Amino acid sequence: MRTLAKLAVAVLLLCSALQAGQTITINYTIGSQVFSANSSGNFGNGDDLNAVSQGTSGFTLATGQSTVQTLMTLSFSTLANTAAGGNETDTILFTLNSSGALTVNSPNSANIAWVFTDVANHNFSSNTPAPVTFTYSDGTRLTVTPIALTSFSLANNTGATNRAMTATISYAAPEPATSVMLGAGLAALAFIRRKRA
Repeated sequence: MRTLAKLAVAVLLLCSALQAGQTITINYTIGSQVFSANSSGNFGNGDDLNAVSQGTSGFTLATGQSTVQTLMTLSFSTLANTAAGGNETDTILFTLNSSGALTVNSPNSANIAWVFTDVANHNFSSNTPAPVTFTYSDGTRLTVTPIALTSFSLANNTGATNRAMTATISYAAPEPATSVMLGAGLAALAFIRRKRA
C-alpha cells in the first residue's frame, strides 16, 4: 500500500509539473458563415458584410499564457443610403484541432455569433459573444473569448473596408479536481490491495 500511495503522490506531482510547463500548438479552422437576415450579409439598407479570410492558426501557447488573435477578417461596404440598417448576426463554426498527442475532448467545435448593428450614417458595432472553453485529453483547457468589434463609421458609397474580428485565447492547466481524482484513484487502489492482502 505504501508503494502505491507514494506512486499516487508522485504521479500527482509529475502531472502538475508537466502541465505547468507544457507548450501546445493551437490549430483551428473557421467554418462557413451563417447570416441571420439573409445569405448575402446585407443589412437591409444596401450596406454589406462579408468574410475575407481566416486569421492566423498554428501559433503556440504555454500553460498559463494567453494571446489576442485574429479569428477572421470581415469586409464592410456602404451605399448612398444613410438610413439605419438594423442587425445582422454572423455565426461561424470554430473547430479546435488536436495538438500532437493531445486530442480535443467535448466540445471540439462551437458556434461563435457576432451580432452586428448598422445604425444611421453607417455606424457599425457588435456584441461580445460568450467565451468557449475546450478541454484537451490531458485535462488542460483552451478558452476562446471573442472581443466585440470596436465601433466605427464609414462614408457613403465606401468600398470594401476590412476589420479584424479578434479573441483572447488562453491555455490553462486542468481544474484541480482532475489531478486530485487521479491521485485519489491510485490511493483507493492501494487501499483495496491492502484489504485483499
